[in-house]
Amino acid sequence: MDNLSRTELFLTILSGKATPEQEAIADSLKKTDPDARREWEELNNFFTQEEVKKRYDQMNVEADYRKFRRSLSRKHRYGLAAAATILILMIAGGLYFYQRGRVQPPVSKDLVTIKLGASGKELVLSDTATIDVKGATIHAQGDQVAFRSNGNASTDLNILSVPRAKRYSVRLQDGTFVKLNSETTIRFPFNFTGGAREVYVMGEAYFDVATDPAHPFIVHTPAATVTVLGTVFNINSYSRLAVSVVSGEVRVATSKQTVHLTRGQQAIADTASMGLAVESFDIVTDLTWITGLYSYEDITTEDLAKEITRHWGYQVIIQEDSLKKRTWRVTMDINKPFSFFISNMNAMQDCHFSIDNQNVVHVY
Repeated sequence: MDNLSRTELFLTILSGKATPEQEAIADSLKKTDPDARREWEELNNFFTQEEVKKRYDQMNVEADYRKFRRSLSRKHRYGLAAAATILILMIAGGLYFYQRGRVQPPVSKDLVTIKLGASGKELVLSDTATIDVKGATIHAQGDQVAFRSNGNASTDLNILSVPRAKRYSVRLQDGTFVKLNSETTIRFPFNFTGGAREVYVMGEAYFDVATDPAHPFIVHTPAATVTVLGTVFNINSYSRLAVSVVSGEVRVATSKQTVHLTRGQQAIADTASMGLAVESFDIVTDLTWITGLYSYEDITTEDLAKEITRHWGYQVIIQEDSLKKRTWRVTMDINKPFSFFISNMNAMQDCHFSIDNQNVVHVY
């Protein structure tokens, strides 16, 4: 951890707004690093908690740490407390900041929509709405929607689209539950007819399929087709196809190969050969996105930037080429404010994440 991140962490502790994780990191630093212990003591002697808390609640430096680093270099002449004073003054002056704990997601016009197959009309699914369309009624509430068919509903395929920074749940006409991740679309009819129940997915979706042995449930993706009778499984087709079975059994077929999967197995498609590799996966840890948790092992900064954009909606700029291929082991909890993620990254790593007043994230 660099001195700047350490100073910010200690000021967070003094403000009384630290998380348990931040407090644990600070305690460890004070026990193992003499410089950190000396800085902590000097900050405690120099500032009262009331002073820090009052200014901390107003603003916090983040948008341009490069300029602050130039100010921080003066600490060799003025001492660590003076460097912290520079930080507090920048906070109070609002020079380069974001609001701690209140970072606002970027304003986006992207909304969950459904494009009706019969008419081509596109509808916005607001928080609470009941919409009557030809042969069906759409019930939207919160982050989920259900459909009721009167028997005369069109079998044309509707397109439900979930934009970045959102997740959404769908209850299909047959009772099948589908949870859609960010940047995912599903095409489906209001009424299933014929011998099979067929839908089309691009992105990532978690299915809990209503049991109906007489009518197999078929999910089409760009790389493969998944056929089930009644089961729980996940499909991820963002970059490469992965089908993971939570319960029951599914059949996955590409143009080159067909495999059967049971509980705890997943099939990974090779986009070049269209072959399928079957392997085991951890049901508990690998599907945590359903609850808003995303865990990554050895993810590059470039790919992490894409995940931040997908799940929180922020544009990310990596300011140094040397950082693009750096790998990380991180967990993102999108149920918490983005500022929580930034704070944890800055406390644990030796590069910095900041957000400017245009809601652009900078990594340097």
